[in-house]
Amino acid sequence: MAEKTGNDPQKQRDFDDLQHEMSGIDNGRMKRFLGENQQSIEAKRKKEAAREAQTRLMMLLADPVYRERYNLVLSRLDQLEQAADRALLTLEEQISEARTNLEDIQANAARLPDGTRVYRDANGAIRREDGSEVDETLAATIVWRGDEPTYESFADSDATVSKLEEEHDEVSGFRNDVLGGARNRIEDHENPPSLNDLDDILNGIEANIPDAVAIETGLEDQIAPSAELTASMIPNVPFKNQ
Repeated sequence: MAEKTGNDPQKQRDFDDLQHEMSGIDNGRMKRFLGENQQSIEAKRKKEAAREAQTRLMMLLADPVYRERYNLVLSRLDQLEQAADRALLTLEEQISEARTNLEDIQANAARLPDGTRVYRDANGAIRREDGSEVDETLAATIVWRGDEPTYESFADSDATVSKLEEEHDEVSGFRNDVLGGARNRIEDHENPPSLNDLDDILNGIEANIPDAVAIETGLEDQIAPSAELTASMIPNVPFKNQ
């Protein structure tokens, strides 16, 4: 297969047109590289490869043990994709609410002459948002209303936002990388997963389920399934790879 070279727009167009002609895809442009016979041969080769790949999968699925395992993994994948999507929506709502609460606390904080927000902690010390203590001289310049939020309320609210954002990142990574990778692998019809591959896919999914996703599936009491639990979900029947 030809390789892209440089950043020349014409070379890029030539490369793209050649790839379309080799694949047999009609992109609406005039055929410039392969003759009609070459195009026909290449298109037939592509179709034959796709047919062979589909046949390999059908042969595997003809075995009842493989088919059961394949469907089990697909079903679990579907379930966890939906649970992850629900978890992301829930976390986004919680993050929005938590940020609003934090912004309200910050809006009502006392301030130093330069505008820096400060809070009084449970021991009476005056602290900035980074936790550093304001010295007595500077603290004496603060005009207090009497209803300012405490440092503890700020710290708790700030920690809540951070925790929810971390959970969202964790679920997003699980959805895109773990489940996305599993989906790509199980749907790779050109190289169908073996029975052992299916076990690995399922084990990899189960070992990485975030708490928020486990809660959405109703399995919060089984947040970190053990290898024994995961193995028990899979029929232990020997299978000879095709």
